[in-house]
Amino acid sequence: MSDFEAQLLNMNVILIAAAAWFILWVLRRIWPGMNKIRWVKKLKPAYPALLCQGFVWIPGTMPMEDPTVGMRILIGLWCGFLASIGYQLIRRILSRQDVNLPEDPNQLMPTVSMVPPAQDSEMDATEENETPNETPVPAELRKPSSETDEG
Repeated sequence: MSDFEAQLLNMNVILIAAAAWFILWVLRRIWPGMNKIRWVKKLKPAYPALLCQGFVWIPGTMPMEDPTVGMRILIGLWCGFLASIGYQLIRRILSRQDVNLPEDPNQLMPTVSMVPPAQDSEMDATEENETPNETPVPAELRKPSSETDEG
């Protein structure tokens, strides 16, 4: 393996690509309306490359001692490419080992509902330290059912 190939397959490069993929995966999970905004949807394919371009300019993230500007740009694009197709590569490699991952990475974790759980129907409102579900209205304040609001 040549020096150039060793730099492209370095552990730092793989970790940068994995970090970018994970950040984008989390972003898609917490912002499901991402595809409803037109300009956000159009820029979606460029997100991995842009994120990785930012990562390679952080001091100490590059595998070599004194990388040039061109090398940083090239490695950033390479990391972005790996981040964009990395899940599919891992899925294909693991399928050879009889490990099946879902085709959509959003199906890796179940969707969490933000609806609070229903209260137990067996709980009685007359228990100590609890308020009843409905406050009774005194008879003198209730309207007779024959009256209507016509007027």
